Amino acid sequence: ERIAKENGLQIEFIRKTGAFRKDDRIKEIIKDRGEEPGLVYIFSAMETCNTYKPWHDKASGKRFLKPDTSKSLHYYFYFIDKELGPCYLRVPTWCPFRLQFYMNGHNLLATKLKKNNIDYVMHDNAFYAWRVMQVEYATDIAFRKQSDLNLMYDHIIRDSDTFSKAG
Repeated sequence: ERIAKENGLQIEFIRKTGAFRKDDRIKEIIKDRGEEPGLVYIFSAMETCNTYKPWHDKASGKRFLKPDTSKSLHYYFYFIDKELGPCYLRVPTWCPFRLQFYMNGHNLLATKLKKNNIDYVMHDNAFYAWRVMQVEYATDIAFRKQSDLNLMYDHIIRDSDTFSKAG
């Protein structure tokens, strides 16, 4: 709540997580807010998670924590990182406090393409029509004799030239 207040945000509680797409809501917010780095939004939701419960073993007289599942409050902190792009941190409020950090490799690639002035188009979470000026292909083959390579050399060169023109 303190973090939300410091950033001028409200925490939105999600009653039914299955019927609500957080990513769609974040896209709407980013469209209005812009893509500058920083905290974007905070959701909270009651979700099932692995927990522990106190247990007393009558036979041994020992007390310990026994693994269990339960519902507990979780916070989702959505933010934009200058290198990784949009990310979120899922923070449970109950023991064992297993944090979940999420970043999308496509967003990382998009950030790198922008920094290198490479045009691309993203549709949802997929790339379309991004191109590079030069690509190197490497095939690691070791030949014991030069004559073995000579038998395939023309074929390899011809195929790699055909492949580069097709791409």
